[in-house]
Parts: sequence; structure tokens; C-alpha cells
Amino acid sequence: MLRLQTESQLCISGPKIKYDWYQTETHVVVTILAKHSQDVKVEYGERTLSVSAKLPSGNEYSLELDLAHHLVTEQCSYKVAPSKIEIKLKKRDGLRWTVLEGNPEIEDTIQPIPREFLQADHPPKYPSSSKKSKDWDKMEKEIAKQEEEEKPEGEAALNTLFQKIYGDGSDEVRRAMNKSFQESGGTVLSTNWEEVAKKQVERKPPDGMEWKKWDDYCEYDYEIEDTIQPIPREFLQADHPPKYPSSSKKSKDWDKMEKEIAKQEEEEKPEGEAALNTLFQKIYGDGSDEVRRAMNKSFQESGGTVLSTNWEEVAKKQVERKPPDGMEWKKWDD
Repeated sequence: MLRLQTESQLCISGPKIKYDWYQTETHVVVTILAKHSQDVKVEYGERTLSVSAKLPSGNEYSLELDLAHHLVTEQCSYKVAPSKIEIKLKKRDGLRWTVLEGNPEIEDTIQPIPREFLQADHPPKYPSSSKKSKDWDKMEKEIAKQEEEEKPEGEAALNTLFQKIYGDGSDEVRRAMNKSFQESGGTVLSTNWEEVAKKQVERKPPDGMEWKKWDDYCEYDYEIEDTIQPIPREFLQADHPPKYPSSSKKSKDWDKMEKEIAKQEEEEKPEGEAALNTLFQKIYGDGSDEVRRAMNKSFQESGGTVLSTNWEEVAKKQVERKPPDGMEWKKWDD
């Protein structure tokens, strides 16, 4: 609802009577603040409003308005309350009234582009109340750079990389991804169609795991060996890191070597398909049974277009196919 637009006063003999108005999408409501008025008469014209009433003081009240727009007179109404007279006017054209009375000026809001903008060798400066001029093109580039640097992590990173390779790839790349993932039960994801097309893709679950269908009672059985050994007493009582047995005459700092190896592994970041497989295997291998069931079910039912780790959402219903915009899903062997 558009609230109060204007407030006016009508000078008559006796006290001044105020009236105001507001509008909705379909009506204009005029409120006359005349208390305990009697013998109220209201007449509507296509663009006029006439109101007369008898006030408690004995004076006659009259209001004549030439309206800014047309009315539907048959659908106008009014009601009298102890504190006011409320008149509801039905708009004919559904326009937003800028004024209640008179002829509103309709301005041509489409202005030609200033010549100095067309002939300028540099981007135009937009109006601003700021004393300092801002380079909006530079700010736009900085924002785009920040968005590129904000790299997603976890499932978001997997989906982003997966969608990029799947969306930018050729038909053969997408067929290879679909065929390899479906035939391997979600344990292999390849973009090499020449290799994948030759034969059935074998299942290759992570080490120490066994592949099972997502709807089995327990998807994975783990072969758990009793590898937990008691910590040697000298390790617990030592004030310094223990020295591991070695045939070398020089003592090695194993903690330092371990950190250096971890640092090297972090710096050697895979790219493209290798990055996709690394991230995919990490989430798939580190995830719970529900995460792996969700990944298998979503990818298989969606034909390789959806990959989710949310089992609660995936378990409720069949996962729909959602190919990238402008693409059509087909079976890999079409």
C-alpha cells in the first residue's frame, strides 16, 4: 500500500477541516477529518468528487475536487464514522497517482545519451554525491578477481570442478565420465573415451574397502586388523622425540622429514582430471557410509549430472537428471 501522499486544508466559515489521501493498486482513499458529521452526500463524476455534510456546529461543509485521473463511478463508495468520512474511489486505469487534483504532467523518461558520453575516449563518470570520484570499471574488475580467488572447498569444490569438466567437455568426455562412473559403481571417473569405450570399466574401491550397492544394509565392509600396539615405555617417559631404529650412523630427524614430505605433497597440486579424481577419491574415501551411498545413488540415478553427499535428501526420492544449461542428457552408448 502506498501511504499518505499529501495533506490539504479547506477554509470555510468556522473551524478548518483537514483531509488527506492515500492509494493502493486499485483505489484512492480520501479521508475527511470531520467529526460527528450528518446528512453526508457524496457525488462521483468521471474526474470529479463532490462532498457535502452538516457539522455539529450547524455549519455546512462542502468539498469539490477536480481529480487527476478517471474513476469507475459505479464501484466507488463511502462510509461515515464518528471521527471521519472515508471515501473509496475506484481507479479506472490502475495508474499510480502522483497528485490527487489537477492534470499530472507526463514526462518523457527516455532521454537521449549525452553527446559527450558517445564521443568520450574514457568511461563516463556517473552522478554521485561523493566528493571523491570512483573508478567503477576498476572496482568491477577487483570484485571479479576476488570471486575467482574465493575457491570452494569440500563438496562445493568437487561439484564446481565436476560441472566445469562436464560442461566444457566434448560429447566423448561426457560419455566417458558417465560410462566409467556407472559401470564402476562410482569408484572410477574418467574422461578418456578411447580407453573407456573398449571394455567394461572395473570397480576400483579405495584400499581396504569392498564395493557394495548403495541400498545394501551395510554398503562397505572393512577388513580391520588389530594393528594397535602398546606404546613402548621409553617413548612415554622420554623428554625428547624418540629415535627410531636405523642402520645409519647419522641420526635422522624423522619429524622434520615427515613435515617436508607433507609440504611437498601440498605443493604438488594436481590439475584437470587428476584434480577431479583426487578430490573425488578423498571425499569418497574419507566420507561416512551415508556420504558414499548418497554419491553413488545421486550419480547413478541422475545419469552423471548430479553428485551429492547429502543422504537425507537423496534417500527421499529418485534423483532427477540436471544436465548443464543448453545440453541434453543421453545414454553413453547412444
